[in-house]
Amino acid sequence: EEMAKHNPEKKSQEALAAALEQLKKSGICKEVTRAASNRARLVQQGDDVTVHYVGRLSNGKIFDSSRERGKEFSFTLAASGAGIIKGWEEALPTMRVGEIASFKIPSHLAYGKKGMAPKIPPNADVQYEIEVMSAMVCFVKEIVEETESNIMPKEENYVRVFMTVHGADGSVRDAYFQSRPLEFYMKHYSGRSDSEGR
Repeated sequence: EEMAKHNPEKKSQEALAAALEQLKKSGICKEVTRAASNRARLVQQGDDVTVHYVGRLSNGKIFDSSRERGKEFSFTLAASGAGIIKGWEEALPTMRVGEIASFKIPSHLAYGKKGMAPKIPPNADVQYEIEVMSAMVCFVKEIVEETESNIMPKEENYVRVFMTVHGADGSVRDAYFQSRPLEFYMKHYSGRSDSEGR
């Protein structure tokens, strides 16, 4: 009964709707050229993301392309930025893995008044075609409470784990196993709980 309350697909749709609304407010235009399955992972803050992209000026001239280099671009989509333009930070949470979309991004969310010489002039609106190749949760270890035990779980051990899932912004995303343990044999653990999509 408690599990039934968890609906990852519904949460994903709500997150997508919110991201699209933010995109609209920012003046970024999105055009999907290849849709992904509704069950494909939606890119989220904190994900390790891998993409292919082509960047163009408003006149269609290419100024940067991972496809031309033959090498995908990987980064962590963090709330504090990841060395990507603001327009990407707002565009990517509207995409699912496998999707290809084009985004027209106003200059203030791209390279601004300075541009990026010699290829991008000042105050230039840009367009990016982005394909999301993969998006995976990025885990960062932080010790919350020290223990005197030096016992590490081994493959043959049966373990009980209590956990809470937080987003990159610190918000609680899932607290189902905060009060009840997730139990499994280490050698059988596949990285998934008994709740699909968790």
